[in-house]
Amino acid sequence: FVERVLDAVRPNWVLDVGANTGEFCEMAAARASTVGIDLDEVSVSAIHSRATALQLPVQALVVDLSQPTPACGWRNEERKSFFERAVGRFDIALMLAVGHHLRVTAGIPLSRILQTGLELGGGSLLFEFVPTTDPMFRAIARGREALYTDNTVENCEALLQAIGTIEMREGLHNGRTLFWVQGKPA
Repeated sequence: FVERVLDAVRPNWVLDVGANTGEFCEMAAARASTVGIDLDEVSVSAIHSRATALQLPVQALVVDLSQPTPACGWRNEERKSFFERAVGRFDIALMLAVGHHLRVTAGIPLSRILQTGLELGGGSLLFEFVPTTDPMFRAIARGREALYTDNTVENCEALLQAIGTIEMREGLHNGRTLFWVQGKPA
């Protein structure tokens, strides 16, 4: 699915949000320059080491998307914020198995996660929906799954349709679903 989407988009630049092991960074790097972000320094270091060894066009960065790097320096003008640097730079954003972390751990509404992913991806987003019944969701929710009644695939699909066109959709194990969405023209 990921390869089919990347082949359809034909990006020059890919952003992998929550890059984890870097598997999808490497897949994207076969087609485009890629930036992988994750809040775990060990993961980012491993992605960097592997990309360097394989001579792949991957830049791995430690970024906590729920608390992104702000602008700083004199009058906040010496270094731009993460969003100032990222929005408009990428042709697609990959948000695979990361949305539920932002939803549960950071308390960010699903609608804002999806909108942000679409903005970061230049109007193209590959998103993996993870239901409350998924073992990973349950592990991070720690018995609080009832707080996330809005976390349904139907709601995710409705939110995506409100901001874009679902180009492809595929169900995975444990009720997970992949969506490729193209944003609506401004």
